Amino acid sequence: LEVAPPAAARRNGPNATHTSRFNLLTWIPKSLYQQFHRMANLYFVLVAILACTPLWRGSPESKVMTVLFVLLSQALKDGYEDLKRRWDDREENTRLSSLYIPNLQSFEDLPWKSCTVGDVLLIRR
Repeated sequence: LEVAPPAAARRNGPNATHTSRFNLLTWIPKSLYQQFHRMANLYFVLVAILACTPLWRGSPESKVMTVLFVLLSQALKDGYEDLKRRWDDREENTRLSSLYIPNLQSFEDLPWKSCTVGDVLLIRR
């Protein structure tokens, strides 16, 4: 059996899976951006802003603190879920697969993220 992957297949790069949406720098801005696509959040931010103006009687602290609590708790939840996605990606990318080496006529175990297009793999159940 002689297997030679096409030259273009080696240029495609690794097979690593990345489903996380954030990194440490983009977590808060992207989370807030997604939250402000919800009309309810926009409404409550508008109410909190109006509560800080002289048009509103009473103290604005309760409205502002409520909105901040909701936005912060949602951002923390988004961050936690993204961290779980990152852990799952790492587990999937380090899972071993058996790659056929034509020169040696044998299989070698390597991480899934190292497989590329054109590799011959042994699939086990």
